[in-house]
This record gives sequence, structure tokens and C-alpha cells, in this order.
Amino acid sequence: MITPVRGMLPLIAPANDNAAPAPPPAAGAAKDIEQVLAPLHPAVRRWLEGPLTQHQDGEAVRGALTLLAQAGTYGKGSYAVVGALIGAGCVREGSWEDQAASGDPVRALAERQKSGADAPQEIETLARELTADGLCTSEEWVKKPELSNRRGVLGEVLRLQEIDQDANAAGLVKERGMLVLDQPPPLAAARTGGEAVRACGENGYNAGRLFRFEGTDGVIRYGLMQTEIDVLVAKKTALGLEPVRFENVKAGIGSASTARHQNALAKDVLARPSGVFVRVVDGRPKDVTHTIDRRPEVLAKLELVTVGPLEDPGYDAALPLTANDITTLAERLDDAQAA
Repeated sequence: MITPVRGMLPLIAPANDNAAPAPPPAAGAAKDIEQVLAPLHPAVRRWLEGPLTQHQDGEAVRGALTLLAQAGTYGKGSYAVVGALIGAGCVREGSWEDQAASGDPVRALAERQKSGADAPQEIETLARELTADGLCTSEEWVKKPELSNRRGVLGEVLRLQEIDQDANAAGLVKERGMLVLDQPPPLAAARTGGEAVRACGENGYNAGRLFRFEGTDGVIRYGLMQTEIDVLVAKKTALGLEPVRFENVKAGIGSASTARHQNALAKDVLARPSGVFVRVVDGRPKDVTHTIDRRPEVLAKLELVTVGPLEDPGYDAALPLTANDITTLAERLDDAQAA
């Protein structure tokens, strides 16, 4: 298995060692390809070298090499390349350890190079608005600079904007990033990290899912991370927040089934007595379960919605941008942050 850059670069399937050898490219082309790919992550280099040397369209190869050369001139070049391939549908977000490529990555990169010189006005406007709103200086943006994380943040932010503009959502509460934990009795009794780890070992829980949070009494508690609700839409009532809709938002194509699974899991955990909802408040994860109305009649009406890029019909609802445009927007915000 290839170790990702900074632990976050999506893994690209390595070349098939049993495949027939590619015909040797012209000496000049081979040298250009080698020089352009050299600054990129080894996983990206290995995956692109074959398509570049075998591609029959010299113009597409030149266009792809131009974009790759531009990407290789700065530290996050591999992330930009993967982002471009995600946006073009050549690389699917999800399980990077078992990645299957589709489409023509060389032509996809060439098209990105031609269209990426000037971002559409809509993206430029969004970049200015989000910069003015302070997104580029927010903790979630600054502390997680990987492109995959920033694309995810943008997906959620764009979805919230859509909901805010929906007249049917007027008066409803919209919350981002609700963590969903399970806290079985042995973990509920734990008061230290050591006790929590011991409870996991004694009861067969996955200690890798342990999550530390602040209870309603201010005491540190422990639970098992299950999933996250990207956007919670709820009514404010005398009994607390009555969930109307759970939304799982993906910024990449091909992940609708994962989003549906995460929504279903969140609802299932919500119904358990051991289910715990946690929100990060002032930088600290806190138990907010007591603020959520979990009555069976509320759960019976709960709507589960998946949201993804504009071009993927597999989701229940669409973001206003394509996966490729989300990547471009992330890059524009990076530029604004560096300026």
C-alpha cells in the first residue's frame, strides 16, 4: 500500500504489473513526461505515466502536461491533480485503497487545462463572498489544508446557502457537523482514557473509534464514533430541536451510496438509548443529545437526504456546482488565502 502525502492524499490504484508493456514513446516526449511527473506524489506519477505514454492524441498529451507542469510548481500539486481527476469523473471519491479509474485521465486533464485559465464568473464571485465571510481564516479551513477536506467543507457551506435561500426552510434551524457517537454502558462508566480503552478490550469494541468529549455535567466522557450529520435541519420546539432532515453532503461523484449509509446509521444511532450527539462548541466537542427530540414519532417522519455535485444524478439533491467547479473554487480560495 502506498503511504499518502501528509496522510491525506487519496490513493490511486498502481499500474497493473501483469499488463502488456506500453509502446515506447518518442525520446523527447518520454523526457518531457518524466520531468513533468517528477515533482508529483509517486502514486500519481505511477498512475499517469502509462496513459500519458500510450495516448494517441498528441494535443491532449501536451494539454495534460501543461496542467501537470503548472501543478508541480507548488507544494500541493498532487492534490490539484487528484482534484481535477475527481472533478472529471476519472477518480471516484470514497475508498481510496481500492480505487478504480474510469474515463480518459489525459483528455480530462487537457480539458481542465483549457478551461481552467479563467474560472467562471460564478466561481470568482463565490470565492470573493466566502473570503469576505471569513471562511479562509476559519479553523476548519486553516487546520485542514488538504484539498479533499476543503472540498468537503465547501460542499457543506454551499448546501447551507441553498437551504437558506429555500422559502420552505424559513424558520428552521440549520446545523453543520453534528457528530454521532454510540456510548454503551461500559463506556458511559469510564472516566479516564485508560478506563475507556480497557472497556473496549473487555467488551470487543473498536478502540480506534474512541472519541473524547465533554458531558453535560462538564466531565470528560468517551464514546465510539459512528458517523457525522453534515447538515441537520430541525424545528425549534419546547422539547428542543425536532429533526426534520439529515443531510449527508459529498463534494465528489460516485459516493451517493456511502452518503445513504451514513444517513441511515445516524438515524439508527439516534434511536438507541446509547446514542450521543456531539457538537464542537468554541473548539471543544460537547454532548448536545439533551437538545435533540428523539421520540419515535419524530423519527418516523425524519427525512434522509443525500447531496452531491451537480452532474451526478445518484444523489437526492444537487449542489449548485459540479465536482470540477468545487475543486476550482477551493483553489481560488487557496489563492486568496495566500495573497
